[in-house]
Amino acid sequence: MAIGLEHRIDEIDSRPDAVARDGLFWGFFSDKGAAGDVTLSEVFAEVQLPLIADKPLLKELTVNLAGRLTDHEYYGQNDTASAKIGYRPSEPFLIRATWGTAFRAPNNRELFLRPISGFTNIADPCYVPEDAQGGIQGPNPGGYIPELDLREPEVLANCRATGVDPTVAGTFNTANIYNTEVFNVGNLDLDPEESESFSYGFAYEQDFSNKFDLSLGMTYYSTKVENTVIEPSTGFVIGDCYGDEAGTGSSIFCGRIDRDLSNPLDPRIQFLDLGFINRDLERVRGIDYNLSFRDVIDLGVPVNFSVDLTANRNLETSLTFTNPDGTVDFERYEGEWGYPEWQAIGQARLNWDRWTFNWQTRYLGAVAQDPESVDEFDDISGISNTCLGPPDDELCRDLGETGSYMIHNLSLNYREDNWFLGVGVRNLEDKAPPLADATEVLGAKARPIGYGYDFYGRVFFVNASYNFDIGF
Repeated sequence: MAIGLEHRIDEIDSRPDAVARDGLFWGFFSDKGAAGDVTLSEVFAEVQLPLIADKPLLKELTVNLAGRLTDHEYYGQNDTASAKIGYRPSEPFLIRATWGTAFRAPNNRELFLRPISGFTNIADPCYVPEDAQGGIQGPNPGGYIPELDLREPEVLANCRATGVDPTVAGTFNTANIYNTEVFNVGNLDLDPEESESFSYGFAYEQDFSNKFDLSLGMTYYSTKVENTVIEPSTGFVIGDCYGDEAGTGSSIFCGRIDRDLSNPLDPRIQFLDLGFINRDLERVRGIDYNLSFRDVIDLGVPVNFSVDLTANRNLETSLTFTNPDGTVDFERYEGEWGYPEWQAIGQARLNWDRWTFNWQTRYLGAVAQDPESVDEFDDISGISNTCLGPPDDELCRDLGETGSYMIHNLSLNYREDNWFLGVGVRNLEDKAPPLADATEVLGAKARPIGYGYDFYGRVFFVNASYNFDIGF
């Protein structure tokens, strides 16, 4: 059993010089620093109870209980707790489960950051894309060419709902990228983050043979975090507002965008609020798998052989926001770009004397854009990234999904007492990253397409090191 007390004062005092404070560094924001302090006191206790041991079908039954009470200057008293149980019906087999809550008050930067402002380039989704502008010399000078506009319908609907005509805005500009002011400051009205999680699973280590080692396990986990404190980027604010599938401009982030609507041809974003905000609910559920095997094989000489495999199945990755009008924006991402349902890493190793051979395999499951954003097969009459249009592609749908992806890495190492040499190859098969229609993937609020994919192709490498013993 352990019992403890803690009293802490957290202070932040950042004082930029006059040049940084007034934004006089070229390309840097005006940074006025941060100042403030927080006092908190905590009392905590933990007890581990070995309840039963060495009984039939009860080799071990252990319970661990813990709790903490926090008294925060700004957020009052908050309690957290955890419980763990481990049950062994026999020595090699463990069944386990955990439950716990957590609490995190906003840190000092999130509370006390002084105003930071500056300017940055943004891409305005409400401006007519360059390809769809008539231009000065184009087929429709100064006008709009709808068949060349590849934006998603929900983007156009959100622009209209927020007062912008997406078929007029920017028609005399050559690009939809321009400079705008952004702003951030600490927020004393933030709510603390709170989470609840639980897991259960098993672990098994074989004991029927001393010729090899084998262990495997599986764990189901579920975690939900309420009021996550986030600092949204310009791309996140703009993307969430205008990419919202409801098409009503009701995203909570639309209120952080200030436009000059006096000129329909050039309704520029004048100001973006990037201040800290609480995300309503974030939830992750999944299953972890792991397997490990060790043996010594006879290849004329004894060679140590091992295999390790870890895999994860993503059952749910979701975000929830409540909009100002009370509507709930709920998004699930499992199976979409950046969140494959399955991921795995496998590694095999041979070790003899000073030589080591490694073979690693990385696997990513298939992904696809949000099902609600998938286009129907239709006549293609304009430009598309993945459809040629008539006469080659009369009926076509932009490609917004990809199959599974796997790459292999090999290496051979030799080690002496004071030097090391290794050679190998990454992406043995020179596997290219998947291709998809850029407008479809972005329309599905995708994470970066490069997430987990290799952009360098096959790469050969040599690593060498030497340790010098220098005496004085």
